[in-house]
Amino acid sequence: MALIFLSLSKTSTAQVLYSEGFTDITVLPGWANQNLSSPVGSTGWFQGNSGVFPSQAGAATAYIGANFNNTTGANTISNWLFMPNISIKNGDQFTFYTRVPTGGATFPDRLQVRMSLNGASTNAGATATSVGDFTNLLLDINPTYGAAYPETWQQFTVIISGVPAPTSGRLAFRYFVENGGPSGANSNYIGIDEVVYTAIGACSGTPAPGATNSTANPVCPGINFTLSLATPGSGVTYQWQSSPDGTTWTNITGATNGTLTTSQTVATYYRCNVTCGANTGTSTALQVNMAAPSACYCTPAATTCTLDDEILNVRLGTLNNPSSGCSGAGYTYYSAVAAPDVFIGAANPMAVSVGPGGTEHVAVWIDYNQNGQFEATEFTALGSGNGSTINGIVAVPASALTGTTRMRVRVRWSTALTGTQACTGGFFGETEDYNVTIAPCVPATITSAPTSVSIVCGANTSFTVAAA
Repeated sequence: MALIFLSLSKTSTAQVLYSEGFTDITVLPGWANQNLSSPVGSTGWFQGNSGVFPSQAGAATAYIGANFNNTTGANTISNWLFMPNISIKNGDQFTFYTRVPTGGATFPDRLQVRMSLNGASTNAGATATSVGDFTNLLLDINPTYGAAYPETWQQFTVIISGVPAPTSGRLAFRYFVENGGPSGANSNYIGIDEVVYTAIGACSGTPAPGATNSTANPVCPGINFTLSLATPGSGVTYQWQSSPDGTTWTNITGATNGTLTTSQTVATYYRCNVTCGANTGTSTALQVNMAAPSACYCTPAATTCTLDDEILNVRLGTLNNPSSGCSGAGYTYYSAVAAPDVFIGAANPMAVSVGPGGTEHVAVWIDYNQNGQFEATEFTALGSGNGSTINGIVAVPASALTGTTRMRVRVRWSTALTGTQACTGGFFGETEDYNVTIAPCVPATITSAPTSVSIVCGANTSFTVAAA
């Protein structure tokens, strides 16, 4: 007689508690909504517009949408869509589809999924930044306002965890965009479709989560990526771990969902312990590596430079680059132009010529720490002018790393740029990137004074210097 032992995680029962395809958003039993944007704009949640994009399933307009007009001016959008009150427990599965229009990264959008365990409450507070009873953040799509929001319909899955016992509560979508609105740098249009909440029964056996997967690898510093499991299982609990070497593991605080959205600044290993009762299975470890800095610089969102709000020439050391006209999106990377030297601890003179479009403000970023990002500490406001050459000084700090790195030069009409606006768009202006080489400033002493002589134009005299 042969004995066969099976070790697996399975679902004994599964029940769909609600499923919504948004055929008619005026008929959503058990749902509620509240726009806490400050101030409230001219729109809230609305029936999908097939002219922007069609639904994921069903009639072309069968989805729910929200857009930049949820607020006015340049303000914070916080528009809530509360799902029906149900009994929530660990292992339950919540899925939905969402997307933005093609080219959505020009005015980035953001969407959160939050959970309240306070019965039928729809209390999200009273301000654009409050969350009320919905303190549990389950998912945050594009929190850094990059290009992470999908431009085609994509399904997202949330596995409920961290709920001690079955509890009455709600999930909620929160269209949450800072600096949004018709005059803001962020917010455009989002759609949500095919929302399903499934209650999962108890698990059995030892989980076999399989491979650990990542939405990106390698990654850029500080940019979010999402980890998931090949076989997440159901009715189980999760604990994500990280390790610098793949040997010594540490629990990640709060990382108890079936997926983990995180960021890093050094290469790191990840795995997940998946538990069913007294049995725990561990996913195959994955090392998420760091991308080269040259692959991490943001491409700035589009600007308009066809009304003379443009860069005509950039001079810095040996760099002297004329650039008449502008590109369609207002951005050019002059990778083939030889990198000039800029010196640590020195006052490096720089000159930028701008078009006659009005008051043109010029700003410069140099990636001193060579981490692939333009940070506020790497910013220099060069000055402003109109159809003129703006002269200024770029002071390279002593902490700058030597070697070749990236420099960004931006011009903006009317309004001065700030240190956090290396990647923003939606204004009149232009952006140019160059390579520069950061070099040490070598002290020198004069060992032979120049002779006092009269020379004719074009002749030479000489003296000797030596490194200190």
